[in-house]
Order: sequence, then structure tokens, then C-alpha cells
Amino acid sequence: MSKILFITGAEKEIGKAIAIHAAEEGHKLILHSHSEEKLNDLTRALDKLDSTYLSFTFELDDFSAYSRVVEIAKSKFEKIDALINTENVARSASMQEMTLEDFDNMWKINVKGVVNGISLITPVMKNQENGGDIINVISSAGKEGVENWSGYSATMFAVRGFTQAVAKEVMPFGIRLMNIFPGMNGMENNDAAMALEQDKLLRSDDVAQAVLNAITFHRRAVITEMDIYPSNSK
Repeated sequence: MSKILFITGAEKEIGKAIAIHAAEEGHKLILHSHSEEKLNDLTRALDKLDSTYLSFTFELDDFSAYSRVVEIAKSKFEKIDALINTENVARSASMQEMTLEDFDNMWKINVKGVVNGISLITPVMKNQENGGDIINVISSAGKEGVENWSGYSATMFAVRGFTQAVAKEVMPFGIRLMNIFPGMNGMENNDAAMALEQDKLLRSDDVAQAVLNAITFHRRAVITEMDIYPSNSK
């Protein structure tokens, strides 16, 4: 059955993979990006698939802009079945070297952006017969602090905690919240990922398939958290 999927960070590798796989499955899309130029690569691919989509360029921490986009999406599609948060920014630095500007920027996008989206879209889902799904694609730095990534880890832990709390509040309305933790993929710059051969790294397509599988689970079941690692990583 075709669903309406709202994907943040759609111009990035994981977001793009989710969008393309979703389009191939016949889902309709609402796409967010902070860069119209980068989003054009994705929309050209979707046009070749004859996909139905809306695309928007705005900053996730801008509540007013986000609210306008949600209203436009509701007017077009009448519902939003899933919010898939893939947008985040990361800065690698020790605690002593990390600037407050870098931390504030990560917090605005990684945390405030997720909070804005969930606060705006859960009221929509509450009025839908089958509720909805919210999936956060979070780095494994949200489960274990990583040296020289303290600021980024802090934002990922914050999203995880926020999601766990909100999940209990909205469960009676049929809204499922899930956190997915991809580990050791081609975009990560850590010793474990670098130690693996490139063809053994986790790929964006693997994460995309996990996300789309999660939203097709029967409504009586929910995946609260999922770790995804390369099968040859251990």
C-alpha cells in the first residue's frame, strides 16, 4: 500500500537511498533539504521513476518554515504516514577544541530539528486512522560516547532520550517511534570502519531497506530500536 513519507536530509546518501527505494515501491514523498542544488540530483532521479513528490528547502530549526511545509504537505496529500529523520551534522573535535558555535549548530539541526518535526507531525498522525511512524536514523554515537565526537554524541543521545519519552506519550494514538543505529558505513571516519574493506562496509541501501521494512510491520508490533552493522564487522 502506498504511503506518504516525509524524509529530512533527503539530499544526503542515506536520505537519498530511502527516497529512491520508497519511490520504487510506489510511495509518495515529501523531501527536505537545506541545499536546493544538492536536492536536484535526487529529484532528477525521482522524475525518471515517475514518482509523486514535493520538495522543500528550509532549515529544520526554523519552526515557522517547518510548520508551513507541513501545512502544504497536508493540503496536497491529506496525511503523513511517516516522518523519517536522516538529517544531522557532525563535527569531530575534542571537548577542548570544539567551539560553542559548532556545538550550537549541531544542536540546532540534530536535536531541535527533530523536536520541531515530531511536535508538528504527531498532531497530524493523531487524527489519522492508522496513526503513523517516526523513524530517527541515528549514529551509533547515540548509544556509546565516541572519543573526539563528544558534541555529536551528546546530540545523538538527546534524540534517543527524547524519542523514548515521546514514544510512551503517543503510543495510545497508534504512533510508533523508532531509532535506527547504522554502524560502520562508508560515510563514517573511524578506525573500525577504516579497517574494513570497502565492499564490506554497510551501505546506504542497507539502511534504506531497514527503514522501509520497519514501516511495513503490522500495527500491532513496533521496533523501538535497531542496530545495523556489517555482517563481517566482528
